Amino acid sequence: MELAEVLTPHIGGIAGFYRMGGNSLELAAQQGGVTTHAIGSRNLDIRLAADLDGDGQPELVVFNQSFDTLKALRRTEDGTAQHGRFNWGPRPGPT
Repeated sequence: MELAEVLTPHIGGIAGFYRMGGNSLELAAQQGGVTTHAIGSRNLDIRLAADLDGDGQPELVVFNQSFDTLKALRRTEDGTAQHGRFNWGPRPGPT
């Protein structure tokens, strides 16, 4: 099992994937250029982790930094891979 988070969502946005290593979490992989919310938004949790294609492996779905594309990120043995993308359109304003 792994844990995912998005650090600094407004300045580079890094999705970090962690796993247990002994008694602590260890960074397993990173993917930059993502965000979980628009600046000024009260909705701070625009993301999803789910097995979208039924293969038993969850994908992390987040927006890119320009907020016009959804990305589905998958953990791989070598790090991460973009498993899918959906062009969304112009960036929304604060909600």
